[in-house]
Amino acid sequence: MNSTTRSKAFALLFSLSLACTSSLFFCSTAEAAVAEVSVQQLLNMVPGSGPIVVEFYDPTDADASGECAKQKPIFEKVAADYAGKATFVRLDISKARAFAESGRFTVCPSHLFLDHNQPEPNRISKRHWGLLSERDFHDLLKEYFNVQ
Repeated sequence: MNSTTRSKAFALLFSLSLACTSSLFFCSTAEAAVAEVSVQQLLNMVPGSGPIVVEFYDPTDADASGECAKQKPIFEKVAADYAGKATFVRLDISKARAFAESGRFTVCPSHLFLDHNQPEPNRISKRHWGLLSERDFHDLLKEYFNVQ
C-alpha cells in the first residue's frame, strides 16, 4: 500500500471509528447493479459520491449460518429499490484481509452507510454487523439518509 492509499485508508477508518462512538454510478433503471469494488475503488468513491452502502462479505467463509449467502439477494433487492438514491457496492474481504481487520469488518456480512456530501457535523458513517432484513435496510436508509 503506498502512502496516498494509506492516508485515504486512515481517513476512512478514522471516520469509521468516529461512527462507532457517536468510479461507480447511481443506477437510474429499475434494476440496480451492485458493483464489486476493491479497497482502492472504495476509497476513491467516498469524497462526493452521495449516499453509499457497502457490504463487506467473505465468499470463503465456512460459517454454518451462511449469512453472507443469505444477505446477497436481500442487498441486491434493496439496491434496486433505491436505484438513483444511493450507491450499493460489495467488497470481498478475502481479497482485502488487512483492510477488513484494520476496520473491524471481519464479521460477515457487515455494512457501512456513508454520506460525506454533508458538511460537518452532519456527515454520516454508520456500520452494522450481521444479517439485515429488507425491512431493516429500508428503516436504516430512511434514518441515515432520509430516503424512501
